[in-house]
Amino acid sequence: MYPPSVETLPESGELEVDLNKEVIMQCVAKGVPAPIISWRTKGREIPLKDNRSILKFSADNRNLSGKYTCVADNKIGEPAEAHIDLRIRYKPEIYVKRPWAHAYPGIRVTLDCTVSAWPEAKVEWYFNNKTINYTTSRIVKHNTENDHSLLIRHVTPSDSGSYTCRASNSMGITEKMIELSEIANPAVFKKESASASSTSYNFIWVVDSYSPIIEYQFWFRRYKKNGGGEWHKLYIPAGGGDISPVHVRSFNLTGLDAATYYEAVVLSRNRYGWSHPSEILRFHTEGAPVDSSENSEMDGDQEQNRIAVIQITSMSQHYLLTTDANGSIYNRAQILPLILSTLCTLIITRDRFN
Repeated sequence: MYPPSVETLPESGELEVDLNKEVIMQCVAKGVPAPIISWRTKGREIPLKDNRSILKFSADNRNLSGKYTCVADNKIGEPAEAHIDLRIRYKPEIYVKRPWAHAYPGIRVTLDCTVSAWPEAKVEWYFNNKTINYTTSRIVKHNTENDHSLLIRHVTPSDSGSYTCRASNSMGITEKMIELSEIANPAVFKKESASASSTSYNFIWVVDSYSPIIEYQFWFRRYKKNGGGEWHKLYIPAGGGDISPVHVRSFNLTGLDAATYYEAVVLSRNRYGWSHPSEILRFHTEGAPVDSSENSEMDGDQEQNRIAVIQITSMSQHYLLTTDANGSIYNRAQILPLILSTLCTLIITRDRFN
């Protein structure tokens, strides 16, 4: 009897396969009695139906990359181990946290993208589909491991446009766009937004804009799981007084149905035009059952909803709201069960899209 020993196949202990291809790794063990073989990865034993020296599986996820350990044990002495480092080759993946970047003449702005790839990707930046000129220090690219950035100093109006982060390796090419514009960044609903009563809801949102905000478009409608439905659009004055680039607005919407789910979107306008829509906020009045429908994150059709809102803006019709003798707000064509807590003149548009 003698203790186990083990060697890997491939002998180098390194293995590379393409994404979605089959992985085959093997270890050859010796010892008396014959060792029992098990496999481990990421600190856990791989559950197998039987003792096997060959490990096969599909590389259907790039996160399967890593160190795989073959353990041979025959209870004589210490178990023997051998390691195989698996690398899964895949085309670059790009993550862009901010697809829209707000700028203003004279400031400095940084555009960021995070690239993951194997083999390591070559990353280049393009402006309006043209190669960027780095002959001056005004525009500089940086990278730290997977994080890549484009620094633009002393922004000018001609810098506004579409920037592309493009990553390439032997597996393919991937690119993501970042829009640099003087329009405001999309509004962000704050978590402090909450139901104020069974028929009202208080909204708080924040907008980054170096130019003063002139007004907001506030869209809301009753929530339907399959989408669609009638949107109501309000024009809300900015409130004035903001001298910082961070603009905070609160707004109380009343006249809603009790125990009902709704969704809302906000757009902001500064001197350069309307911003892109915010992410859709799904909210409910008091008494509504709490389920998976309630969240303020983007779901699968969020991008489609954003596009629809942009399209709908260009074809809306405006109806002026007026006030009757009792102070109630109504539409001359049809009464809208909505009362606003802000004392201002509002415009409402009723549009429909599926």
